Amino acid sequence: MDSELDEIEIIFAQKLASGEPITRRRAFRTLCDWIQAESAKQEFDDKAMVHLTKGLHYVMWMQDKMLWQEHLADNIASLLNLFEREEESVLFVKCMLVTISNEWPRIDRWRMDKFLMLIRRLVRALFLRLRSKNWKKRITDMYMKAFKDCVISNDKSFSEALKFHFASIYLDEIDGAGGLRPDQVTELLKPYTELLADGTLSNYLFDSIVQEIFLTILHQYAEEKVAKSGTDEPAVEIASGQGIKFDYGEISKLLFEIGKKPGVKSVRRKRLYAVSKKFKAAENGEIPFVMVTKAETRLKTNIPKYEIASAVSRLMNEVAKDRNTSQPAKVIKNDKKIKKNRKKTQQRSGLIRKKRKQQKKL
Repeated sequence: MDSELDEIEIIFAQKLASGEPITRRRAFRTLCDWIQAESAKQEFDDKAMVHLTKGLHYVMWMQDKMLWQEHLADNIASLLNLFEREEESVLFVKCMLVTISNEWPRIDRWRMDKFLMLIRRLVRALFLRLRSKNWKKRITDMYMKAFKDCVISNDKSFSEALKFHFASIYLDEIDGAGGLRPDQVTELLKPYTELLADGTLSNYLFDSIVQEIFLTILHQYAEEKVAKSGTDEPAVEIASGQGIKFDYGEISKLLFEIGKKPGVKSVRRKRLYAVSKKFKAAENGEIPFVMVTKAETRLKTNIPKYEIASAVSRLMNEVAKDRNTSQPAKVIKNDKKIKKNRKKTQQRSGLIRKKRKQQKKL
């Protein structure tokens, strides 16, 4: 990346990543002043914004101390509040995400965590900004459109690993920002439901979205429902709590409509319908997941003990063969006991048959 930056920019980036707190603060203050001055003069175009985000990526790449990484990530994320126009803030977020994705294949595993943290802090700062603007639809839609061009898209040029990471933090950061009505939350989920309709979407990304977004909502609902069922209070939906609120019925309809689309594969259609059905159950105040108790499990295991012992014996013999061990496996086997149990079962069966014959004669 060094070759893409001027010598002066590299020196400035080094100061931003300096181990000296005073040097870092001065460099960051200078950067903030420069962004505000440039934005006041004229709007940042794509080329200028890409150049800025590449420089910030280099700063993060150079910072190796964990505590300073967190501080730097917060500082970089806060820059989106310095631009004069909302369009510039949107472009900054998009370019930052695209830059991280473009550089991702060249990032060693020791540096991955700090860039994942940077994405989380950037999304957090963005959602807090939207909260401060009361989640105005026009402004929110601008950022959602930017997301649909990169992290919530089927664009093969954007890293799938980062798409998964974004999905995994999406609900957390929305919940952290707060201030949303259930219908607004549904609007924020729509880009993901639309993406599930894409027939060319990889199985990895499809499963990630279903698990990290929709099943996470259901699991949270189920946990709180079970917790409340142990109290004397009347059952109420999770939506009545202090956290993020969902319209389970609307989400159910969205998933059902997506499943009906002709481009959706049959396997995925079945899964979307199943998840839609679970949201419908949540809307009706039911727990969407079947919970089998130990007592119910015991009732289903009406297998004679001698058959279980025999099956265990055969299994352990097979395991011993697979391991190619010279020593014989320790097998749980008691031939006499097994034969005795089998004989008892047969005798009981014979007595039952005799009784039935006698009853028929009578």
